[in-house]
Amino acid sequence: MEPPPHNHIVATLICHLIESGVPKVSTSAPLAASFDRRLDALFSTVLIPLLNIPATTPSKKRARNAVSPKDTLNLLLILTQSSASFWSRNISTPFVLSLLDTHDQDPQTRLLRMRIALLHCESVASGSLDPRAEDSCASLVSRVLENRTESIDGAWDGTVEGVREENFGVAVWAAVVDHLVPVCHLASADQVESIVDTLVRSLKPSEMDAAEAHFITFKRLTGRLLQSVQFYELRQIRDILLSTLISAIVKTMESGLASPNKDAIAVLSLLAPLKSSKALTSLSPAIANLMQTHSMSMTTHISVKSDALALVTELIAVLNTFPTCYFTIHERDCLVGALFLLELIFANVPHAQRLSAMCRRITARFMESRDDTLLT
Repeated sequence: MEPPPHNHIVATLICHLIESGVPKVSTSAPLAASFDRRLDALFSTVLIPLLNIPATTPSKKRARNAVSPKDTLNLLLILTQSSASFWSRNISTPFVLSLLDTHDQDPQTRLLRMRIALLHCESVASGSLDPRAEDSCASLVSRVLENRTESIDGAWDGTVEGVREENFGVAVWAAVVDHLVPVCHLASADQVESIVDTLVRSLKPSEMDAAEAHFITFKRLTGRLLQSVQFYELRQIRDILLSTLISAIVKTMESGLASPNKDAIAVLSLLAPLKSSKALTSLSPAIANLMQTHSMSMTTHISVKSDALALVTELIAVLNTFPTCYFTIHERDCLVGALFLLELIFANVPHAQRLSAMCRRITARFMESRDDTLLT
């Protein structure tokens, strides 16, 4: 069936109508049912035909009254967000997979397709004890995560119109952060590890930190995430976050040494193997053995590059934001040991007094927590 003639202004008006809350106004059941029927008709007779239109058109300009793929996808996203009943009646995993199957070079429409996919995953997860049981739902998350960029640069104004190739990674990271709970439930272990790696890397100071306040950056998104209640309930991230943070600190210090220093290298070598949460528990005995067999004092000055010192400061400052109960008692013991070793280094690094003080403050907090019988 040929799609009926539409003007892009009509599509915009429909978006405003739905966003304004008209469907949410208290009304009679027959009127609400009538509205739902019209939404279903809009979906089946307008959106479906329009979604079959290729994303790119030949050399000829798009007609002025044509609805672009971006307008169509934006309307579909708004419909899905505004009405759970619309979603349950019309949106299925195979349908969303077909949206992602469309090869599209435009970053704005690619982002909208990903947003719809993640919203669908959120809706499935909210009504299921095991969202992975939904056929192919995990594939949606995989497809979205595959489109993330390695770069953590770029600033985005938060609008679809503001998405460009250079800030596409920020827009995708924002979508992942907005739907992190279902993403973590549906992602594989390797994918969750990749998310945590991006989270840790995004803490790195960059030129984007100077972007205007209304712009969204990787670091600002991560800062917002670390302040959210939901983040602390994600066991999948909690299980690997500490080891990833310590690993990032060690790698930064190793690469940041301005000149080789055998004392610093010896201390960092104790922390380097801690690449999993299971390995963390072996640190305390190793430190105790080291203290019994070696002198733990350092007398040589250790030179560390300023950018490495700035990143390590950010990473350790993040540890200070976590509530004590976020970590298990074994992880807290490990943190005490790791920070004790790092403080030995920082005490001999020029201009690292703030880092030394921060390490001591966090160490004291976690040591005191051992006397709290309510913490496990």
